[in-house]
Formats: sequence, structure tokens, C-alpha cells
Amino acid sequence: VVDSWGEIKLDELEGLEDGGVVELINVIRIPEGKTLTITTSNKNITIRNTNIGRYPENEVSSVGRSRMFTVKGLKSDITEHGKLLIEAASGYKITLDGGADFTINGNEIQRNTNNRTLSEAIANEGNLELENVVIQNVDGADANGGAINVSANANETKLENCKIQNCYSIGNGGAIYASTKASININNCIIESCSA
Repeated sequence: VVDSWGEIKLDELEGLEDGGVVELINVIRIPEGKTLTITTSNKNITIRNTNIGRYPENEVSSVGRSRMFTVKGLKSDITEHGKLLIEAASGYKITLDGGADFTINGNEIQRNTNNRTLSEAIANEGNLELENVVIQNVDGADANGGAINVSANANETKLENCKIQNCYSIGNGGAIYASTKASININNCIIESCSA
């Protein structure tokens, strides 16, 4: 849980080379009124799910909600939405890898392992901004939106120069699910090999 305003500069992490991997072993939750910024200015970095929401063979959905990031909206008397900003400098990328091993062919999904991962990579109920980000390999085991699920209460969702690939949802929106009241700004993005 982000307790206040947080910033993670991935290119300044010791021992993380270009093409390096950060292993994510638990959900990062950004509460209302808090901000988390994740950036890189001179490296390609992958943030990979390694232990969140792995479900046994034949189990269709999760017992609880499992995702890499949860951005919370307004609750109680807090006046600001939670905010997640993930941004790589031009020419570089930050990849969010759900860790699932499967192939999508049309509406058919072929799992190469028995484990499904996550419900979606990011659940947004507040503010979400992604720039030069790739979201991939999410086998959505619960609800809607393989890569991103945008709630009706979300304030803002922006994607700039992003790519969503190889994502699946058992509900609606293999790449992105947005509630009927949600608003999303998508600019210069690619969505491929996603299905629901």
C-alpha cells in the first residue's frame, strides 16, 4: 500500500541493467489521495508477476481479486482519487508482464501451463496514466478486462504510445474493459492478440 506520495525510478535501482526484470510478488495498492509514479529514463525494464493470483488447473476464477496494481477512487471524506503514473522516456519502455503462458488464436485460447494468472493487470477506480508501457501475458481469471479494468467511478484513464498484447479475460474486454460511465483517452496505441 502506498502510504503517501511515492516515486520509483527504475533506472536508478542498483543492479538493474537495461532489459532487467523486477519481480512483483504482491499487489501494489494506491489508496485515495495517494500517488505512485514509476519511471525509467534510459532503460527497458519489465515488471513481472511472479506470485500473484496463480490458480490451479480447472479453477475458472479467483477466490479474491488479484492484480498487479489497484488504483482506488474516492471513499469517505478524501477529496482526491488515487493516482498511478507509469512512464518510460521516449525510445524506452516499461513492460508489465502477467506471467501467463498461453496463445490466442482467434477466440480460442491454448494454455501451455495449467496455471492462470491475475484477474487483470491494473484495476482503475481513480487516475491512471501510462506512457510507453507494454502490458502482456495476462490470462484473466476473474471478471472483465485482461489488461485494464476501468470502473464507472474512475476519474481519468490515459494511454499514450502503449501496447497491449496477448491478454485474455473470461468476462468482457480482453485488453480493456471500461464501464459504461467510464472515459478513456487512448492515443497512438496498439492492441493485438487479445480476446475475451
